[in-house]
Amino acid sequence: FKILSLLLTLSALIFVFYYAEDWFLLSLTIIFLMGLAWAVKYSIPILWQQSRLMLNIGSVREGERIIYNGLPWLVKSINVFCKLENPALDKTIRIPIEELSGKISIPFKQGDPWFPCKKNDWVSLSDGIMGKVTSLSCDIVELTLHGGAKKTYQTSDFIGLSPLNISTNFRLSILFGIGYAHQKEATSTVADTLYNYIMDKIQEEKLAENLLNLKVEFAQAGASSLDLIVLADFSGKVADKYSSLNRAIQKWCVDASTANNWDIPFPQLTIHRA
Repeated sequence: FKILSLLLTLSALIFVFYYAEDWFLLSLTIIFLMGLAWAVKYSIPILWQQSRLMLNIGSVREGERIIYNGLPWLVKSINVFCKLENPALDKTIRIPIEELSGKISIPFKQGDPWFPCKKNDWVSLSDGIMGKVTSLSCDIVELTLHGGAKKTYQTSDFIGLSPLNISTNFRLSILFGIGYAHQKEATSTVADTLYNYIMDKIQEEKLAENLLNLKVEFAQAGASSLDLIVLADFSGKVADKYSSLNRAIQKWCVDASTANNWDIPFPQLTIHRA
Protein backbone atom coordinates (compact mmCIF):
# COMPACT_ATOMS: atom_id res chain seq x y z
CA PHE A 1 0.00 0.00 0.00
CA LYS A 2 2.83 2.39 0.86
CA ILE A 3 4.68 1.59 -2.37
CA LEU A 4 1.49 2.19 -4.38
CA SER A 5 0.90 5.48 -2.54
CA LEU A 6 4.44 6.62 -3.35
CA LEU A 7 4.08 5.75 -7.05
CA LEU A 8 0.73 7.60 -7.30
CA THR A 9 2.21 10.64 -5.54
CA LEU A 10 5.14 10.80 -7.96
CA SER A 11 2.79 10.34 -10.93
CA ALA A 12 0.56 13.17 -9.69
CA LEU A 13 3.58 15.42 -9.23
CA ILE A 14 4.73 14.83 -12.78
CA PHE A 15 1.18 15.31 -14.14
CA VAL A 16 0.80 18.67 -12.34
CA PHE A 17 4.07 20.01 -13.73
CA TYR A 18 3.12 18.75 -17.19
CA TYR A 19 -0.38 20.24 -17.02
CA ALA A 20 1.01 23.58 -15.79
CA GLU A 21 3.62 23.45 -18.53
CA ASP A 22 6.38 24.07 -16.00
CA TRP A 23 9.10 22.39 -18.04
CA PHE A 24 11.89 23.42 -15.71
CA LEU A 25 10.45 21.72 -12.62
CA LEU A 26 9.31 18.80 -14.74
CA SER A 27 12.87 18.32 -16.05
CA LEU A 28 14.33 18.52 -12.53
CA THR A 29 11.82 15.94 -11.29
CA ILE A 30 12.60 13.54 -14.12
CA ILE A 31 16.37 13.96 -13.55
CA PHE A 32 15.89 13.37 -9.81
CA LEU A 33 13.86 10.22 -10.42
CA MET A 34 16.44 8.92 -12.90
CA GLY A 35 19.23 9.54 -10.38
CA LEU A 36 17.21 7.84 -7.67
CA ALA A 37 16.63 4.81 -9.91
CA TRP A 38 20.34 4.68 -10.76
CA ALA A 39 21.28 4.77 -7.04
CA VAL A 40 18.73 2.09 -6.17
CA LYS A 41 20.13 -0.12 -8.93
CA TYR A 42 23.49 -0.31 -7.13
CA SER A 43 22.16 -0.12 -3.58
CA ILE A 44 19.72 -3.02 -3.73
CA PRO A 45 22.40 -5.76 -4.19
CA ILE A 46 24.39 -4.34 -1.25
CA LEU A 47 21.31 -4.09 0.95
CA TRP A 48 20.27 -7.59 -0.09
CA GLN A 49 23.66 -9.02 0.87
CA GLN A 50 23.64 -7.20 4.21
CA SER A 51 20.11 -8.41 4.89
CA ARG A 52 21.24 -12.01 4.33
CA LEU A 53 24.12 -11.48 6.74
CA MET A 54 21.82 -10.09 9.42
CA LEU A 55 19.47 -13.06 8.94
CA ASN A 56 22.51 -15.35 9.40
CA ILE A 57 22.04 -16.98 6.00
CA GLY A 58 24.90 -15.21 4.21
CA SER A 59 28.52 -16.10 3.51
CA VAL A 60 29.49 -15.10 7.08
CA ARG A 61 27.61 -16.72 9.96
CA GLU A 62 27.62 -16.42 13.72
CA GLY A 63 29.69 -18.98 15.61
CA GLU A 64 32.09 -19.54 12.70
CA ARG A 65 35.68 -18.46 12.03
CA ILE A 66 36.69 -15.63 9.72
CA ILE A 67 40.03 -14.10 8.71
CA TYR A 68 40.00 -10.32 9.22
CA ASN A 69 43.13 -8.15 8.85
CA GLY A 70 45.28 -11.27 8.72
CA LEU A 71 44.00 -12.72 12.02
CA PRO A 72 41.41 -15.42 12.72
CA TRP A 73 38.30 -14.22 14.56
CA LEU A 74 35.19 -15.87 15.98
CA VAL A 75 31.98 -14.22 14.75
CA LYS A 76 30.05 -13.55 17.96
CA SER A 77 27.16 -11.53 16.54
CA ILE A 78 26.08 -9.97 13.24
CA ASN A 79 24.11 -6.73 13.25
CA VAL A 80 24.56 -3.19 11.97
CA PHE A 81 27.79 -3.42 13.99
CA CYS A 82 29.28 -6.91 14.26
CA LYS A 83 31.29 -8.33 17.16
CA LEU A 84 34.40 -10.43 16.47
CA GLU A 85 36.40 -12.19 19.17
CA ASN A 86 39.83 -13.82 19.27
CA PRO A 87 39.96 -16.32 22.19
CA ALA A 88 43.78 -16.42 22.25
CA LEU A 89 44.10 -12.63 22.49
CA ASP A 90 41.06 -12.30 24.75
CA LYS A 91 40.00 -9.33 22.61
CA THR A 92 36.68 -8.30 21.08
CA ILE A 93 36.35 -5.78 18.27
CA ARG A 94 33.29 -4.11 16.73
CA ILE A 95 33.14 -3.50 12.99
CA PRO A 96 30.37 -2.26 10.65
CA ILE A 97 28.52 -4.92 8.69
CA GLU A 98 29.92 -3.48 5.44
CA GLU A 99 33.33 -4.91 6.43
CA LEU A 100 31.95 -8.46 6.18
CA SER A 101 30.81 -8.06 2.59
CA GLY A 102 32.72 -10.39 0.28
CA LYS A 103 34.18 -12.44 3.14
CA ILE A 104 33.56 -16.10 3.95
CA SER A 105 33.43 -17.77 7.35
CA ILE A 106 34.13 -21.46 7.97
CA PRO A 107 33.28 -23.80 10.86
CA PHE A 108 36.08 -24.64 13.26
CA LYS A 109 36.77 -27.47 15.65
CA GLN A 110 38.24 -27.73 19.10
CA GLY A 111 42.01 -27.27 19.06
CA ASP A 112 42.24 -25.01 16.00
CA PRO A 113 44.90 -22.33 16.69
CA TRP A 114 43.77 -18.73 17.09
CA PHE A 115 47.27 -17.24 17.45
CA PRO A 116 50.78 -18.73 17.20
CA CYS A 117 51.72 -17.80 20.77
CA LYS A 118 50.48 -16.40 24.05
CA LYS A 119 51.85 -13.96 26.56
CA ASN A 120 55.19 -14.97 28.18
CA ASP A 121 56.00 -17.41 25.35
CA TRP A 122 59.44 -17.35 23.72
CA VAL A 123 59.37 -17.04 19.93
CA SER A 124 61.92 -16.96 17.13
CA LEU A 125 61.08 -14.95 14.01
CA SER A 126 62.25 -15.35 10.43
CA ASP A 127 64.05 -11.97 10.65
CA GLY A 128 66.44 -13.49 13.21
CA ILE A 129 64.87 -11.87 16.28
CA MET A 130 64.13 -14.05 19.30
CA GLY A 131 62.42 -12.82 22.44
CA LYS A 132 59.74 -13.21 25.05
CA VAL A 133 56.20 -12.02 24.28
CA THR A 134 55.40 -9.41 26.94
CA SER A 135 52.47 -7.62 25.31
CA LEU A 136 49.90 -9.06 22.94
CA SER A 137 46.93 -7.43 21.23
CA CYS A 138 45.14 -7.37 17.89
CA ASP A 139 47.22 -4.31 16.93
CA ILE A 140 50.69 -4.68 18.45
CA VAL A 141 52.98 -7.46 19.66
CA GLU A 142 55.88 -6.50 21.93
CA LEU A 143 58.92 -8.74 22.45
CA THR A 144 61.49 -8.42 25.22
CA LEU A 145 64.90 -9.50 23.92
CA HIS A 146 67.87 -10.82 25.87
CA GLY A 147 69.38 -7.90 27.74
CA GLY A 148 66.02 -6.20 28.27
CA ALA A 149 65.59 -4.37 24.94
CA LYS A 150 62.04 -4.29 23.59
CA LYS A 151 60.96 -4.66 19.98
CA THR A 152 57.47 -3.92 18.73
CA TYR A 153 55.68 -5.34 15.69
CA GLN A 154 52.31 -4.71 14.16
CA THR A 155 50.35 -7.91 14.68
CA SER A 156 49.92 -8.55 10.95
CA ASP A 157 53.69 -8.09 10.40
CA PHE A 158 54.41 -10.39 13.34
CA ILE A 159 52.27 -13.15 11.79
CA GLY A 160 54.00 -12.58 8.44
CA LEU A 161 57.39 -13.37 10.03
CA SER A 162 56.29 -16.98 10.73
CA PRO A 163 56.92 -17.00 14.51
CA LEU A 164 58.41 -20.23 15.85
CA ASN A 165 57.05 -20.88 19.34
CA ILE A 166 59.81 -22.58 21.34
CA SER A 167 57.98 -22.47 24.68
CA THR A 168 56.44 -25.87 23.99
CA ASN A 169 59.48 -27.88 22.87
CA PHE A 170 62.33 -27.09 20.51
CA ARG A 171 65.15 -28.78 18.61
CA LEU A 172 68.75 -27.67 18.15
CA SER A 173 70.50 -28.93 15.01
CA ILE A 174 74.28 -28.47 14.92
CA LEU A 175 76.42 -29.56 11.99
CA PHE A 176 80.01 -30.44 12.93
CA GLY A 177 82.81 -31.64 10.64
CA ILE A 178 85.98 -33.67 11.16
CA GLY A 179 88.84 -34.40 8.77
CA TYR A 180 88.98 -37.25 6.25
CA ALA A 181 91.82 -38.76 8.28
CA HIS A 182 89.08 -40.16 10.53
CA GLN A 183 87.10 -41.69 7.68
CA LYS A 184 87.31 -45.22 9.07
CA GLU A 185 85.62 -44.44 12.40
CA ALA A 186 83.53 -41.38 11.39
CA THR A 187 80.28 -43.32 11.00
CA SER A 188 80.63 -45.39 14.15
CA THR A 189 83.12 -44.66 16.92
CA VAL A 190 83.25 -40.90 16.47
CA ALA A 191 79.47 -40.51 16.59
CA ASP A 192 79.16 -42.64 19.73
CA THR A 193 82.04 -40.86 21.47
CA LEU A 194 80.63 -37.43 20.66
CA TYR A 195 77.18 -38.51 21.91
CA ASN A 196 78.58 -39.69 25.25
CA TYR A 197 80.67 -36.54 25.64
CA ILE A 198 77.72 -34.19 25.03
CA MET A 199 75.45 -36.24 27.30
CA ASP A 200 77.98 -36.01 30.13
CA LYS A 201 78.18 -32.24 29.70
CA ILE A 202 74.39 -31.91 29.73
CA GLN A 203 74.24 -33.84 33.00
CA GLU A 204 77.01 -31.67 34.45
CA GLU A 205 74.99 -28.56 33.58
CA LYS A 206 71.89 -30.13 35.22
CA LEU A 207 69.93 -29.97 31.97
CA ALA A 208 69.18 -33.70 31.73
CA GLU A 209 65.65 -33.32 33.10
CA ASN A 210 64.82 -30.90 30.28
CA LEU A 211 66.48 -32.99 27.56
CA LEU A 212 63.87 -34.92 25.60
CA ASN A 213 66.10 -36.57 23.03
CA LEU A 214 69.71 -36.51 21.84
CA LYS A 215 71.10 -37.98 18.63
CA VAL A 216 74.49 -37.80 16.94
CA GLU A 217 74.44 -39.11 13.38
CA PHE A 218 76.63 -39.03 10.29
CA ALA A 219 75.22 -36.36 8.00
CA GLN A 220 77.27 -36.16 4.82
CA ALA A 221 80.67 -36.37 3.19
CA GLY A 222 81.47 -32.75 2.49
CA ALA A 223 84.03 -31.24 0.15
CA SER A 224 86.60 -30.84 2.92
CA SER A 225 85.14 -32.67 5.92
CA LEU A 226 83.06 -35.57 7.14
CA ASP A 227 80.02 -33.90 8.71
CA LEU A 228 78.10 -35.16 11.71
CA ILE A 229 74.85 -33.68 12.97
CA VAL A 230 73.86 -33.26 16.60
CA LEU A 231 70.09 -33.23 17.20
CA ALA A 232 69.05 -32.15 20.70
CA ASP A 233 65.39 -31.81 21.71
CA PHE A 234 64.67 -29.77 24.84
CA SER A 235 61.60 -28.92 26.87
CA GLY A 236 60.11 -25.45 26.55
CA LYS A 237 61.04 -24.79 30.18
CA VAL A 238 64.53 -23.82 28.99
CA ALA A 239 63.34 -21.80 25.98
CA ASP A 240 65.11 -18.71 27.36
CA LYS A 241 68.42 -20.62 26.99
CA TYR A 242 67.86 -21.43 23.32
CA SER A 243 70.84 -19.42 22.03
CA SER A 244 73.18 -20.32 24.88
CA LEU A 245 72.43 -24.03 24.46
CA ASN A 246 73.20 -23.76 20.75
CA ARG A 247 76.57 -22.19 21.53
CA ALA A 248 77.26 -24.67 24.34
CA ILE A 249 76.73 -27.72 22.12
CA GLN A 250 79.07 -26.29 19.49
CA LYS A 251 81.65 -25.68 22.21
CA TRP A 252 81.27 -29.26 23.49
CA CYS A 253 81.84 -30.57 19.95
CA VAL A 254 85.12 -28.65 19.74
CA ASP A 255 86.12 -29.83 23.23
CA ALA A 256 85.36 -33.45 22.27
CA SER A 257 87.55 -33.06 19.18
CA THR A 258 90.40 -31.74 21.28
CA ALA A 259 90.02 -34.52 23.86
CA ASN A 260 90.02 -37.24 21.18
CA ASN A 261 92.57 -35.69 18.78
CA TRP A 262 90.08 -35.27 15.95
CA ASP A 263 91.18 -32.99 13.17
CA ILE A 264 88.79 -30.08 12.45
CA PRO A 265 89.36 -29.16 8.78
CA PHE A 266 88.90 -25.87 6.99
CA PRO A 267 87.76 -25.37 3.36
CA GLN A 268 90.58 -26.32 1.00
CA LEU A 269 91.22 -25.92 -2.72
CA THR A 270 93.42 -28.43 -4.53
CA ILE A 271 95.16 -27.33 -7.75
CA HIS A 272 96.52 -29.96 -10.15
CA ARG A 273 99.44 -28.83 -12.32
CA ALA A 274 99.89 -30.26 -15.78
